[in-house]
Amino acid sequence: MGILRIITFIIIFFSLYQICNAQNSNQNQEVSDSLNEEQLMEDIKMAIEHYQNRQYKHAIHLFEKNIATLKAMYRDVPNLSSYLGLLNILSDCYQNTWQLEKYNELQAERDEIRMQIYENADWKVMFRIGNDLLNEGKYEKAQLVLEKLKVKTEKDFQRQSLNYIEVCNSLALLYKRRAMYDIAEKLYLEVKDICNSLLGKKSYEYVRTCNNLGMLYYEYGNYVKAELLLLEAKDILQKDIGKEDERGMYPQCCSNLGLLYIEQGLFKKAYDVLLESKDIREKIFTRKSEEYGQSCHNLALLYSRVGYYESALALYKEAKEIAEIFLGKNHPEYATYCDNLGGCYEELELYEEAESLRIEAKNIRKITLGINHPWYAYSCNNLGFFYSKRGFFKQALSLYQEALDIYEKQFGKEHTEYIKTLSNISALYYQEKLYENASPLISEAIKIEFDYLKKNLLHLSEKEKKDYFNTISSNRIGFYSILVKILENETSYKDLNVLLQNTFNFTLQSKGLMLSEVKKMKNHILHSSDTSLRNKLVAWQRYKTQISKIYNLPLADRERNTQQILFLENEINNLERYLFTKSSIFKETYENINIQLSDIQKNLKAGEVAVELIRTPLLPNDEYVFDYIGKGFSYDTLGSNGAVRVIKVISNKSPAYKIGLKINDEILSINDIITSGKSISQVSSLLKEESCKIEILSAETKSKKILIIKNDSVFVKKQADIIYLAFIITTQDIRTLLIKNAPSLETTYFQEYQKLMKVTMNPKVFEDTLLYNAFWKPIAEQLGENVKTVYLSPDGIYHQINLNTLQNP
Repeated sequence: MGILRIITFIIIFFSLYQICNAQNSNQNQEVSDSLNEEQLMEDIKMAIEHYQNRQYKHAIHLFEKNIATLKAMYRDVPNLSSYLGLLNILSDCYQNTWQLEKYNELQAERDEIRMQIYENADWKVMFRIGNDLLNEGKYEKAQLVLEKLKVKTEKDFQRQSLNYIEVCNSLALLYKRRAMYDIAEKLYLEVKDICNSLLGKKSYEYVRTCNNLGMLYYEYGNYVKAELLLLEAKDILQKDIGKEDERGMYPQCCSNLGLLYIEQGLFKKAYDVLLESKDIREKIFTRKSEEYGQSCHNLALLYSRVGYYESALALYKEAKEIAEIFLGKNHPEYATYCDNLGGCYEELELYEEAESLRIEAKNIRKITLGINHPWYAYSCNNLGFFYSKRGFFKQALSLYQEALDIYEKQFGKEHTEYIKTLSNISALYYQEKLYENASPLISEAIKIEFDYLKKNLLHLSEKEKKDYFNTISSNRIGFYSILVKILENETSYKDLNVLLQNTFNFTLQSKGLMLSEVKKMKNHILHSSDTSLRNKLVAWQRYKTQISKIYNLPLADRERNTQQILFLENEINNLERYLFTKSSIFKETYENINIQLSDIQKNLKAGEVAVELIRTPLLPNDEYVFDYIGKGFSYDTLGSNGAVRVIKVISNKSPAYKIGLKINDEILSINDIITSGKSISQVSSLLKEESCKIEILSAETKSKKILIIKNDSVFVKKQADIIYLAFIITTQDIRTLLIKNAPSLETTYFQEYQKLMKVTMNPKVFEDTLLYNAFWKPIAEQLGENVKTVYLSPDGIYHQINLNTLQNP
């Protein structure tokens, strides 16, 4: 329980006591008749005790019983701050029990009182109001309160004060959440300097500010600065405050460093600090604390990231058990623990456990958050992906569609989660060989992603750029795979020409984006002598970052930021016009990423063609090859007295292996029917049941036990096929060619090419036409007779050979 909250309780009691006494002395009969002061005081005291002990339902009962009386007592403005304190406690109770309708109903009254009293309230009340609004995501109101409090604090306490430090920390966090990174950074730096001069670098406040500023840099991808600050905080904590200080800042700092290192792929460093965080939290808070559970969860995330799923499993289980104690099973955060544990089981191919946890997470989110919440959609997506891997098309499609509708409603079509779900549905149709259904979906997903990247390329951090290229690359495989399957199987597809144009444009612009020298352009402008141009670029980047952050908010939050969006869009447009006019390199960088098919065709002359080669893996129609194995063991009836005897366990992924069946184990009964004396066909009939209860006699221990064994399949990941796709562009049309012998080109033929290059000093005199026929003849046959010039954009193995060395017969 925080100091500020305890002080609030004292103020509430003192105020309540004064009002009760005043009413008695005035003999206000109207109120006295309806109020038993002693009972009221006792109820409120008990309600607060229940709240402190996390017995929220008991607290709610007592508050709701007396709320009308309390409202009447506190109706005067001077007493509203005390009434607000009680409403804050009741609001916390509703939130912690996920009674969201009651919580939301209370917010209107709380907001009205807050905005009525904050300017005349004392510093502590005003600070609490600002922070509550911040934590509730009411950023505009929070900014109004905290900015006024900052001015008031500077006047009443001066900058060199703890109060000013606290206000600025809250305000900087607000600016960070609103993506106003430059203002947040400036404020954190100011606080850092004040902490240094007022309290010294060894103070807790200085360390906390270093941690906060480090996490600001982490959020927008400046990992170098983030690491320096977090390491500085960690070093001071270790040397001067103590690793095991009861406030737990050292393990928190280690945890933040761990998350930073995971993002950078520095897994050994991440492991060291996350393990240290876990060990220290165990000492400070014990193994049954929320903090320790969070450390288990973070370390499990790392293990999952590097593929150590069995190690991750134990930690996820421990974290989930702790979360159940502190949160209860009907809590959205508990659902996250279920989800992650389910994902770990899924990776270990323990599908029954995985499905159960995925469903549990989905049901919890449905009850606590409602069916329109993004986290419920996330559960639908996870469960849909699970069913798609198991080959359950209808279940997967239904869940994906439910998730897609929620994301569109809550975020709009430009959001990352909408795009991911669209791609999942497309992959599902592809898996079912419904290529015409898959094509428009993957086309839409790539167009949205690509438009975003083109629009934001110049201001994205290197990490964000890399993430988007990775996402596009993943969808790129699906895009090309669908086109290949349509070319092979659906040549009458009505939108084939549009699909070809979109695919070619995507290919051109992908290369343009990957080759664009954005960093060079930025450095060129930032190191120019034109101060105005430099300032305009910096301002443009800042505004683009802010508006990008707002666009990723839910639609409701975007609507609350309408004025800010209009302002930012106007500023961005004005700055872009200026930069286009004043900087040729800025203009060229933009234009190079927008080249299209029509631009290529305009520049071709008669007798000229352009050939764009694309090397791509193809998605298998199933992510897994499904090998149905029933229960996964072979048997005879040569056990004791003719009982069933296990003679082979088919696979270490089979149901038989997973329940622990071993060679020479005897199955004495199946669903309570004794196997002794049964024929092989009779036993086979018994085992065909989807789920069987079997009594076994272990060959190793000679002990008997009852087990449940179910039918299942073994899933083997399929290796992707490789293909070369050639686009042949003329002034009038676009044609395609599939080169399907990619493995031979990249091994047998390329090795032969290398041998000839070593033997022949002048490679132009190759007389062997084998290589020409393999690498170029299929393309040449598609060019036509009148072609004199070919402009080739190679890919894959074609980068490693010189086509001019091939003998044209």
